[in-house]
Amino acid sequence: MQSEGAFVVGLFGEHHSHPLVVDDVAALPSGLDVYGVATKAYDTEAVAASLAKVIHQSAIVVSLQNGLGNVEALMAALPHCRVLGARIIFGAERIGANRAKVTVCADDVVVAPLGRSEWIEDAKLVASSCSYSGIPCRSDLDVAPWLWAKVLYNAALNPLGALLNMTYGELAENEITRAAMNAVIEEAFSVASAVGAPLQWHSAKEYIEHFYGRLVPPTAAHRSSMLQDLEAGKRTEIDALNGAIVRLGEQHGIRTPINSALVKWMKRRERGEWIDAEQLQAELKSVLNL
Repeated sequence: MQSEGAFVVGLFGEHHSHPLVVDDVAALPSGLDVYGVATKAYDTEAVAASLAKVIHQSAIVVSLQNGLGNVEALMAALPHCRVLGARIIFGAERIGANRAKVTVCADDVVVAPLGRSEWIEDAKLVASSCSYSGIPCRSDLDVAPWLWAKVLYNAALNPLGALLNMTYGELAENEITRAAMNAVIEEAFSVASAVGAPLQWHSAKEYIEHFYGRLVPPTAAHRSSMLQDLEAGKRTEIDALNGAIVRLGEQHGIRTPINSALVKWMKRRERGEWIDAEQLQAELKSVLNL
């Protein structure tokens, strides 16, 4: 990236830039207007603490991440900044050390504040900048419904796609994995309702229809980012997705057997333990009582 720059190709066109490359967040320049955080969820608190040492003025900070709790962690560490969240539901693949390819897109990026409607103009600024660069994006008054919607989507598709090495379309077509995704969504919807999350759908059934009708088809060829993490020998974001559903379920007395099973299996894979696909599907059937 230092010598050649960064390249993005695919659905949003071809782009080439020469970004500043540093080894430490603390080496970032202060005085910028907008900072974007695109780390894995498990690094958010550490990055937030480092940014607090860098950003001394009021700036816009945008969480461009998966899972729950990222925006809250940034807000807590950066009380002098206007912190926004973004729902990102397009997929990309790293095709080189400094190259990425945008492969699928289910909907626009949505940028919004969390409980701070007075920051809507900041959200509009970020959204217009993204749109100008070729990324379909819009703003909204509250990011919470969008983040929860993304959790429903990610929790259903990511771990199963990673564990079974299947595309999103293949997961939807397989009887066992489709039943498992339905169960993940139903459990997550129950938990979201219990915690008072501002969902955009009145029932799990309504969301499931939206999921298979609107979200899966345009991303059918995509392979899970968790699969890419496992292939690279990296830790996954399972704790911020299905793990968050399990923890909230325990706090509210709601059983989440399929989400719990997916967390357990993903942890085994992170430790390097191989799980045969046929064995995994048999265990899925057992958990689902099929």
